[in-house]
Amino acid sequence: MKFKLDAKVLLTEIITIVIGILLALAANEWNNQRIADNKADMTLHMVTEEVGSNFAVLQRIHAQNQQVLDSIANSDSEETTQFLPGIQIRDTAWQTLLSSGIAENVEIGLLQALHDHYAVLNMYKQLSYQTLNTILSTQALVMGMTKNVEQAKSNDIFEDNIKLLVMVESALLTNTQSTLDSLKQFSH
Repeated sequence: MKFKLDAKVLLTEIITIVIGILLALAANEWNNQRIADNKADMTLHMVTEEVGSNFAVLQRIHAQNQQVLDSIANSDSEETTQFLPGIQIRDTAWQTLLSSGIAENVEIGLLQALHDHYAVLNMYKQLSYQTLNTILSTQALVMGMTKNVEQAKSNDIFEDNIKLLVMVESALLTNTQSTLDSLKQFSH
């Protein structure tokens, strides 16, 4: 009979220990998820700030490049406005989100929207670099061939390139505003 009593006590103790371990594991998992969610929220806040900063930079670039187009259209204008490439766009917070493993804690729809947004930003930056290289190469060529500084500085020969960039910038501004709205909606 003593053995039966000891078996009951032993079984009760084993069940108590197992329940305690399961509760500790659940609490640990909850805490780890809470920490991961906090990191995701902080990183999304950084991404939101980065997208907002990029939006402000894009607005300035777009306004400047629109002025360049306007000065080309107004050919009797003496003022030469310089093209401004979009190479100031940042993606540090986005890269941090991707490389840190935090992205797995972000809603998939938001993650896809951010991916699409930053892919378009990257293409825009590449187009800006290419346009800048084209402008500088052409200016050097014109300067070397004609020795005419005014013709080399003229934006007229780059009008189509700048028109393309201005159109892309317009679409990108709309896309960036939409991305900002999505981020703000997610954070509230």
